Amino acid sequence: MSRRLNWWPLALVVIEETDVMREHGHAGYQRRWCAHIHPDFADDPGLLAHELEHVAQWWRAPLSHGRRYRKNEAYRFHAELEAFRAQLRAYPAERRDYYVGHLAKRLATYYGFDLTPDEAAEALR
Repeated sequence: MSRRLNWWPLALVVIEETDVMREHGHAGYQRRWCAHIHPDFADDPGLLAHELEHVAQWWRAPLSHGRRYRKNEAYRFHAELEAFRAQLRAYPAERRDYYVGHLAKRLATYYGFDLTPDEAAEALR
């Protein structure tokens, strides 16, 4: 297991390699100020940007973010949309269309939102 401490941008972030969520189809997850990344995806700049966006969301509202994320679907959708957009910005611009399609499928499939991949792609753009 690898663990790094970073200040991003001016907040403590722990980045830890773990395989805990892989069985659920996720390569990473965030909990409070920690970004947990599966070792197979440790060098994926998009996934790291996605999880760091969730860390930033937590730092903006540390007392309410987790509860709101779990209980309020609109809040959760907005949080995921922000994180997926951050992920897209981390990838090369010339491959953006590929990544929009790929990430739209994940957003429409793994998060329990009532939307199609085409609707998710439109929201990401």
